[in-house]
Amino acid sequence: MYKMYAQRAYDKISLPFAGILPDSRILGSLRLNEIERTLKARPLYGMKQMDENADMEISSMLVGTLQFPSLLKHLNSLPATAGAGPLIFTSGDRLDVLAGLMFARESVNMPTVAGIVVTGGQEPPRYWEDIIKGMPKSKQMMPVMQCEHDTFTTAKIASNIKGHLLPTSKRKIQHSQVLWDDNVDQEVIRRLVLSEKSPRMTPKLFQHKLIQQARKNKKHIVLPEGDDPRILEAAAQLIALRVVDLTILGDPQKIIASATHLGVDISEAKLINPSSSKDRSRYADLLFDLRKKKGMQLDEAIDLAQDATYFGTLMVQAGDADGMVSGAIHTTANTIRPALQIIKSIPDRPVVSSVFFMLLPDKVLVYGDCAINVNPTSEELAMIAISSAETAKVFGLDPRVAMLSYATGDSNKGPIIEKVRGGCELAKKLAPELAIEGPIQYDAAVDPEIAKTKIKGESKVAGKANVLIFPDLNTGNNTYKAVQQSTGAIAMGPVLQGLRKPVNDLSRGCTVLDIVNTVVITALQAAHMSGEKN
Repeated sequence: MYKMYAQRAYDKISLPFAGILPDSRILGSLRLNEIERTLKARPLYGMKQMDENADMEISSMLVGTLQFPSLLKHLNSLPATAGAGPLIFTSGDRLDVLAGLMFARESVNMPTVAGIVVTGGQEPPRYWEDIIKGMPKSKQMMPVMQCEHDTFTTAKIASNIKGHLLPTSKRKIQHSQVLWDDNVDQEVIRRLVLSEKSPRMTPKLFQHKLIQQARKNKKHIVLPEGDDPRILEAAAQLIALRVVDLTILGDPQKIIASATHLGVDISEAKLINPSSSKDRSRYADLLFDLRKKKGMQLDEAIDLAQDATYFGTLMVQAGDADGMVSGAIHTTANTIRPALQIIKSIPDRPVVSSVFFMLLPDKVLVYGDCAINVNPTSEELAMIAISSAETAKVFGLDPRVAMLSYATGDSNKGPIIEKVRGGCELAKKLAPELAIEGPIQYDAAVDPEIAKTKIKGESKVAGKANVLIFPDLNTGNNTYKAVQQSTGAIAMGPVLQGLRKPVNDLSRGCTVLDIVNTVVITALQAAHMSGEKN
């Protein structure tokens, strides 16, 4: 109704109307990072969890003056809210409260507490520090911060803090994106603000476009590693962004308990236990039919069908999911092997390879192959180059492909140079419409001034390449990691290419953001493979 009235009012004065943003409880809610900022509190313990849980909503505030059993009884009486928890204020000498709450955090039967504020400028005694330092690093440490004010003053200040939108307010930012996309006519904004198309794809613009495209063509992605907390946290973010439908594999009761313990809402995800699923026998029959010529027996297929990675891959092959993301726990081999056996490669593209999207401060580059093929031949390099260019196009980049070597053009000779030269010539023959150059050195590929000194004549690629193909896995893998670690660039991937349906592999050291990005990429690959326009 408000939108209709606003539209009429703007029409009367001949001003363009883009939309109206509704009131939002989430945007006005109070978060742990806002408490820390306003109180000028100093984190004592749980620094990693402070970063991860900084965006947790404060559902209530309690002053811990009661004996711990009474405090715990009161906490248990509070209504549970996903992604939210109470904040406890207590003095530094109340070790019973600190120890009790930290111990309770390890139990899925206890309520999730957002954090503890130790008041009065007091720090727990030295022996307490020794206990904390001796705890396993894998434990989810309770965020604890120290404030100089006394308990009463601290609680009073905190109760008057208003919610803000900070750079670290991830959930609020995600919710803002959803509100904006749902309620604002972006074509009106585009006409008013953008006089011409931006010539450069920046990382922020790239990520924003991915989210928009995935939301427009919503796909169903299966996550087979439901016992990993990072998967559940990523699932909650993806659900909040409304970019995909999710199925999470594992024991549903354990998954729900873990999500509750983490304070994340995954209620919209479908939970399936492969061992007890009604689809297990159907998937076993499918696997047996696909692999019986390779010697697989039905009993073996039945056993494999209860493995989460095989079950998820069979879901994709059967059309019950559009793509799969795995690898937070499993090795690359364990993720890719079922995909090669069940989904298989594209008939005219026998080489399965990978790329990373490297989100540098001012541009996006595509690196391939940095994860799969150890020492590709000229023919395989040509396939990798063509597949990487196609992947770049799917994600909105105009591919300019550089096939890298330690020499540019005919300035040197050697087995690697000739391999790259042969791959480049074959790629040009197979895909004549591609802008491709090689062999070429990295600096000549990306720097226009250096390109002028090393390349003779005109080149559509030299100095402005955005798809860079490495001659072998050793070079590619080390280069992407060197760039990532040295520049702070975000490396999105590896994105697998060449499979008939999308399956993507995570690093076992992946972050929640890595998982979110990879799921979004997988959804867009699925949309492209099904012929939908992004």
